[in-house]
Amino acid sequence: MSQMTLEQVIAEVKSLTPAEKIELHRLLEELIEQEEDRLDLEDALQAEAEAEARGEKPVPWDEVKKGLGL
Repeated sequence: MSQMTLEQVIAEVKSLTPAEKIELHRLLEELIEQEEDRLDLEDALQAEAEAEARGEKPVPWDEVKKGLGL
């Protein structure tokens, strides 16, 4: 696969039809959301591992709800 310059990418995007631009925008938004989800999961797993290494135990959800009056 050959690499495109930024100018080539811009030219390609400019040549898209309005419908294609909408689809490209939708796909880019989806990719961004997937990456954000991946990063959130990575952070959660790291926090969980750090808590476990410190000997901390998770608080059961029922206790959290009770403490919040839910």
